[in-house]
Amino acid sequence: MNIQIATLKTLARNRNFWFIVGGLIAVSVAVWWWRLPSAADKFDYVRVERGDIRVLLQETGNLAAEHRLNVTSPIAGRIDSIAAKEGSDVKKGDILAWISSTERAAVLDAARARGEEEVKFWEEVYKPAPLIAPLDGHLIALSVVPGQVVAPVQTVFVMSDRLILQAYVDETDLHHIRPDQRAEFTLSGFSDKIRLVGSVFQIAYDSSTVNNVTTYMVKVVIERPPSFLRSGLTADVYFVLNEVSDVLKVPAEFISVDNTVLVATSEKDHPEPRKVTVGASDGNYTEVISGLVENDWVARPKFAIKSAQPGFSFGPKFDNNKNKARATTTGNAPRGR
Repeated sequence: MNIQIATLKTLARNRNFWFIVGGLIAVSVAVWWWRLPSAADKFDYVRVERGDIRVLLQETGNLAAEHRLNVTSPIAGRIDSIAAKEGSDVKKGDILAWISSTERAAVLDAARARGEEEVKFWEEVYKPAPLIAPLDGHLIALSVVPGQVVAPVQTVFVMSDRLILQAYVDETDLHHIRPDQRAEFTLSGFSDKIRLVGSVFQIAYDSSTVNNVTTYMVKVVIERPPSFLRSGLTADVYFVLNEVSDVLKVPAEFISVDNTVLVATSEKDHPEPRKVTVGASDGNYTEVISGLVENDWVARPKFAIKSAQPGFSFGPKFDNNKNKARATTTGNAPRGR
């Protein structure tokens, strides 16, 4: 009888022991589960949205006269008067200045010693020679003043037919440029908010090489040039390579190099990989042609360089060499202009 009672007590103690062990295990599992990082702790999430994407190629350039012409004195003599102002627009045949020949200047100087009537007589008899504008254009420089003696073919005015933008395009980028292509530019020293537009009208056949860098001159005609433009101004030029509007887009770093994105039903759920077809990319955002819909959630691993899945390499699919945006779209060909 005593043996049976002892056995029962032992079993009771063992049962209590295992209850305690089981309870400790359950508590440990609960704590472990509670401390597991959520999907939100592992991933960054953004919604798929609609918007515009513009792919631009940046180059440098400057404003210059398309045709620069020196208007010279046809005779030796003295400048009587200037009839046109520097900076004004003139038409072909307009009188720019009056010039007395050397003989007329000498006669008038002698007449002044005889009185005003003698001067008026010789001014009527011996007329000065006009300096005529040879073409329509803009007077960009005046090199003389009234009373100045000039020699034949000495420059009096410098004029141009119109100001254009000259861009210097690297040989590796030249294949992106085409006639009538839209270009935008800003000017150094002016606000970036002043953004002027134009279109390509000439691509040089000959190159120039400076410091082992080969470039080609691309000429851009300026649409509605404002009056403050001046020859020689430095410009940052942006050639429009592609432009799409109201398309689905996601940040470029959320798309892997093999066009896979991580898609989730919400920002709290664990994402699953999905293949997509992409279009235009400006380096910041990439167009998604198919595979996603608006307001989908897409994700990327936090600290993606360290924790990205095998075969998943996040980051812009963009060549930012020399800080230029390039047309490096993948998948289907870019849509738009």
